[in-house]
Amino acid sequence: MKRSLPLVLLVAFSILSVPDASPADRRAPSRGRAGQAPLVGRPGALLRGLLPGGLRVVIWSDPDLAVETACLVVGVGSVHDMERKQGAAAMVADMVREAWDSGGMAPEALRVRADEDAATFLLQTRGGDFPDALEVLGQRISRLEPGPGEVEAARRRAVQRFEDRRPWSPAEVALRGALFDVYGYHRSPRGTGESLAGVTPDVVHGYYSQYYRPNNAVLAVCGPLDPESVRRAAARAFSAWQYGYVPPASPREPPPLEGPVFGSAEGVDGTCAILGGALVPHVPLPERLALEVCAEALATAVDSSSAVPRRRASLVRHRLCDEVRVGWTADAAGLAYAARDWTRDLGDLAALPAPVFERLREACLLRVLADENWVTGAARATLFGWPVDTPDDIVTAADALGPERVADTARRWLGPRRWALVSNVRRSALQAAFAAAAGGGP
Repeated sequence: MKRSLPLVLLVAFSILSVPDASPADRRAPSRGRAGQAPLVGRPGALLRGLLPGGLRVVIWSDPDLAVETACLVVGVGSVHDMERKQGAAAMVADMVREAWDSGGMAPEALRVRADEDAATFLLQTRGGDFPDALEVLGQRISRLEPGPGEVEAARRRAVQRFEDRRPWSPAEVALRGALFDVYGYHRSPRGTGESLAGVTPDVVHGYYSQYYRPNNAVLAVCGPLDPESVRRAAARAFSAWQYGYVPPASPREPPPLEGPVFGSAEGVDGTCAILGGALVPHVPLPERLALEVCAEALATAVDSSSAVPRRRASLVRHRLCDEVRVGWTADAAGLAYAARDWTRDLGDLAALPAPVFERLREACLLRVLADENWVTGAARATLFGWPVDTPDDIVTAADALGPERVADTARRWLGPRRWALVSNVRRSALQAAFAAAAGGGP
């Protein structure tokens, strides 16, 4: 399998370091003291750099790409939320998005997501709009000053999003609790109606001033862009963003589950929503691609069934571990079908036919190499200190991946005892359905 997009000459930034902040600097955040360095050329390398203020930059340049894609990741998520103020980090990200909408740029050009570990701002442009769009994003990120009315409007939007996502929202809250207990990740990134009521303007300003710092962020870029032009545009766009001390989060790596673990969300409203999650330690790239194939297989198996419609399964990357997540929807009578299919699908992972495996591998490769997914992965990897997988690395690992590796990975990490399963039906009913399916499964 060959990659369709040719790789082109890449250049490397000289890597600079921001001097450690003294105790006085920590008490009073100040501008970063890092300077800029000229670009140096080297074929076949990922472009990296550090801008004034401490903003790290990663660039992959390819003239055959049609879209300029940038991902800014800020290291603040629900692990930083206070216990009774879940959703505060997501509200701040949402207010940046609202500020973007007032900047004269296309609203659809910027997508914002907040999860357990970080806030992600994904920017895509065409036709030379990249420098202007990046400058607007930089202005909004570095100068967010919402008033009480704007904070209240953001809180109402957050509460409405929670309500609009029923029955999934309560199920997601329950899954976090079942998987992580009190390990930091148990807090829902979206918050709940009750927790969002405690997010005051003072809380919002505190989150922004503490965590929205360039030395707590990474900018990853790919597209048909000149690296030197990207460097200048980024330095200009984020020039007002001030370096400052960032208090660390303290999530703990959760212990292995001795499951399956069952949980229940609030109420039954006519639709049966079931979520399952299995935690996996960070593994090398080949095994992670095998997990991507497993997730694709788990989604495809029931997506093709008329008995139980199911949301797409996915591999979710957390700072401390990864998670394979699957979601089903059905009426209450469909609970037994979902349990049966889950049991059958886990067994099928150990014996994927070669044609099915090839189709799944191609689908996973296209998804992982998609511009928006690669820049997001590169930014998060740089922020969290993981290796950055280049497109070449990913293609090479996918070429070497076979059904046997997928089967071994599934047996090692996705056995029934490694899962937490939650639903908006009674816990006893959920547990009984899955126990019956496991007893009668292959």
